Amino acid sequence: MSTMMITKAMPLSREELIPLNIYHHTNITPEMTSGLKRLLDSGRNETAIHRYLTEFPELLYRALYKTSTGHHNMKILSKQSLIPKSPESKGMIPDFILGAKSSEGWGWFVIELKGYNDPLFSISKSEIGVSSIANKGVCQILEYIDKSTEIQSHIRDMFKLENFRNPKGILLLGKKSEIEDEPRKKNLRRMFHEMMPDVMLLSYDCLI
Repeated sequence: MSTMMITKAMPLSREELIPLNIYHHTNITPEMTSGLKRLLDSGRNETAIHRYLTEFPELLYRALYKTSTGHHNMKILSKQSLIPKSPESKGMIPDFILGAKSSEGWGWFVIELKGYNDPLFSISKSEIGVSSIANKGVCQILEYIDKSTEIQSHIRDMFKLENFRNPKGILLLGKKSEIEDEPRKKNLRRMFHEMMPDVMLLSYDCLI
C-alpha cells in the first residue's frame, strides 16, 4: 500500500516578493505603521515621506482600500518618467505608479505626494477653495492620467506592466483633522469626488 505525501504550498515571503515587484497588504507590520506615524509627526517633508513609502510601499494599500481596489497584490513603481526632464521642461514624473489586483482584474493609479502639513482647502472670510498646493497636485495628476492613458502601450512595454491601462489618480496630502470638524470642507471634498471620480483626495491618516 503506497503512501501519498501531501505538502502545503507556503506563500512567498516579503523578501522573495520584492524582487518580483509584488507587494501584499498582509505584509504590513505595526513597525511600518508606527515608523510612518513618527515621520509624519516630526514634520518631515514630502521627500522624506516618499523615501519611507519607497522602502515600505505596502502601506499604500491603505489608500487603495478607499477605492475598493486591489485585495490580492500590488505592483509599485517609484519615480518613473512619463516624460523625461529636459532643459525646457520639468518632465512628468509621478511619485508612484501603482497597480492593484482584485477579483475583477487590475486597477491602476498614479499617486502624487504633498506635505503632511499642507492644507487641502483655504478659507478666507466667506470664500472657500482648494489650496494652491492641492490645486497644483490635482493638476499634476490630471496631466499624468492624460499622458499615461495616451502612451499606455509604451508604458506596458517600457515598465513591463502588461495589464496597464486607463489609470486613476490619488493625491495624498494633509491631515484628516483639517476637515473632521469642518462640514463645509467635508462637503466640498465630497462634491469634488462626485464631479471628478477619477481623482481621490486623501489625507496621510488613511495610511496609518
